[in-house]
Amino acid sequence: MRGAVLLPMLAAALAAQQAGVEGIVVDQTSGQRLARVHVRVTPDADPDSAEEIYGAASDNAGHFAIARLNPGRYQVLLERAGYVQTPAKGAYPIPRFTLKAGQNLTDLKLEMARRALLSGRVVDEYGDPMPRLQVLVIPVAPTRLPPSLLGGLNMETDDRGEFQFLTGPGKYCLLAEPFRLGLGRTPERRSDGTSEATYVPTYYPNATTQDRASVVEVAAGREAEGIEIHMTTAPAQRLLTVSGTVRGIPPGAFAFVLLLSTDSSQPMRRQFPAQVDQQGRFSISGLLPGPYDLVARCEAKAPLRGRTSLKLGSDVSDLELVLRPPGEVTGTVVVGQAMADGSPAVIRTVSLEPAGGYTQYESSFPSTTVERDGSFRIDGVWPGKFRLLVDPLPDTAYIQSVEVDGAAADGGVIELKDGANAPRVKITVNLNGAVLSGRVLDMDGDLDTSPLARVFLLADAKEIPAAYGTGLEGGKYTVKGIRPGKYRLFACDATQLACGFDANERQSTLRKLFSMAEEMEIRPGDRIVKDLKVGVDADGKQR
Repeated sequence: MRGAVLLPMLAAALAAQQAGVEGIVVDQTSGQRLARVHVRVTPDADPDSAEEIYGAASDNAGHFAIARLNPGRYQVLLERAGYVQTPAKGAYPIPRFTLKAGQNLTDLKLEMARRALLSGRVVDEYGDPMPRLQVLVIPVAPTRLPPSLLGGLNMETDDRGEFQFLTGPGKYCLLAEPFRLGLGRTPERRSDGTSEATYVPTYYPNATTQDRASVVEVAAGREAEGIEIHMTTAPAQRLLTVSGTVRGIPPGAFAFVLLLSTDSSQPMRRQFPAQVDQQGRFSISGLLPGPYDLVARCEAKAPLRGRTSLKLGSDVSDLELVLRPPGEVTGTVVVGQAMADGSPAVIRTVSLEPAGGYTQYESSFPSTTVERDGSFRIDGVWPGKFRLLVDPLPDTAYIQSVEVDGAAADGGVIELKDGANAPRVKITVNLNGAVLSGRVLDMDGDLDTSPLARVFLLADAKEIPAAYGTGLEGGKYTVKGIRPGKYRLFACDATQLACGFDANERQSTLRKLFSMAEEMEIRPGDRIVKDLKVGVDADGKQR
């Protein structure tokens, strides 16, 4: 009998802890309330992987209500035919709210905008339509796309060379990519005195660089029609050729080469594969000027590679790539005497982290176990630049120095070159580093549990191009093994860095945040607790 009484009491207690949310959805332009809006509420994480999803539909008055929510932080996604969700104000474009135990949020106001239409066609130098080209729509800052459209703004032109995009209101650049019209293809040989037209990527209306492109602005519910992109041909920007020979192919084996553009300012990284003939010769034509990596691969009894970097400004011929087996890296790890883990038998590994260059072509990177005397040997290492990582280490440990054959490695980066002798490496670990931790708060002062939020600790603005940041766990961050020195610390949401396709915009945003952050000095052995706020500048104002 007592159990029967406790069960209703427990159920009532749990119900009292649950929360709810209700509000309205309106048209951003007219303010009119919108019916039949699908309101989807998920915990503040990736919507596609959320284990709990709550939903509701707005009624004729635009009102919706969702009950029995557990306390926590949530984000809202809206869907309605003919509309797109309007990005929220502040650093994060998806509307979010936090519910405490037993709280009922009743005044949530959400906005949607009528879809906009971008349509037009791509034509050649004679005004004839060009089918099966890829067209990209590139947002122009400060335009921010609705979450449902992120990463989805590209399509092929149809048989009439036409394209049509449904998107949100904003400012955009349009780019036509001739990825099926001979870029990277060997030109035709013609004996009638004509030459095959070869086209380069072209921005609307007829520009080869984005800074010369015309910006298309479209309002909510409106159409930007008649957009006509006139493709630029090779005479306006001559295409180049790379040719050469691969040496060291074993008898009976075959090889191929891959040329990869390394120009980070381009919307798309282009790859150009080519076969190698029986004499080891190869040729790749239809190339734009710029930086490239060229790699030769041969999968014989043992894998072989050859690699070089080049910057194309004119045709390159008689290039030679020599195939070689992978190399090795040997060395020692010297750890401070006062081991924090207290055991000389700790099993450690040394691994190689790519630091640019050839390593991007491999799917995995070698590591090895450190012997008790601190020695190690890593086999199967292809040419490239690497940072060495030692794991596990105490929280306060950091790599103090890296020496290669007795000389200090600049920035702790080692380089393994084609045909070079195996480098002898010495890694010195210092146990007297610092640990920095704290909470990351949103504009309302609540924990920011977004998986997109990141914390950056940078000593110099030169580190920005390679900066990735530290993720959060439950709205909290920890940075371990910090080398003593002066740093700038700031938090941001990754959506602040999602600047369309432009890596330069991302770096510009990070530089701005870096410049606004207050410089702090970190001393040996420090354990600092510091809370941060996302979306505020140095004066505490919302960005």
